[in-house]
Amino acid sequence: SRQCHDALLSCDLFGITMNIASSMLPIAYYGFSCSPNYQFIYVSMVSSIIPLGLLISFFGSDLIWGKISRTAGFIILSCLGLIPFCHMLLSAPPSMYPLYFDAMIGWFWLGMVYAVGVMFYILKFPEKHFPNFTESTYFVSHTIWHLSVTTAVFLGIKQLVVMREFMPNIDCKVWNEYQESSW
Repeated sequence: SRQCHDALLSCDLFGITMNIASSMLPIAYYGFSCSPNYQFIYVSMVSSIIPLGLLISFFGSDLIWGKISRTAGFIILSCLGLIPFCHMLLSAPPSMYPLYFDAMIGWFWLGMVYAVGVMFYILKFPEKHFPNFTESTYFVSHTIWHLSVTTAVFLGIKQLVVMREFMPNIDCKVWNEYQESSW
């Protein structure tokens, strides 16, 4: 029934919201552990994604505007993750660049895997260009998107381990002195 479809779609969309937020939270938490004010701001910003995503999940099942609102909404929510990521990279002391690069390259690849999956989903590739192939195999953009999300989740788990190992090497005194001298 339509009601059952819409309810399950809303649950799926809210699951996407939780996946987006949980992918960003470690960057905000670990990345700004030496700067509690920024840490609070970015953890709050990432947490605000959850109620916004809940709205998207309610309106994302609309027959006319649903696909546009959920695609645009999730892209916007995902782009919010670039704010703490870029801020952390731009505010790191030069002496810590090697540490930050090693820790952040994994988050970069995680974001790229998500982006590739979203591009397949938006462009409806391969079903738009190879309809006979996709009808017989069910290998469609939505499947590719789910594969990319699953891959990104595993990359995120790997990055949590990397960040856990990375944090003891951070000297907050160096971080804070650099922040004070750069302002």
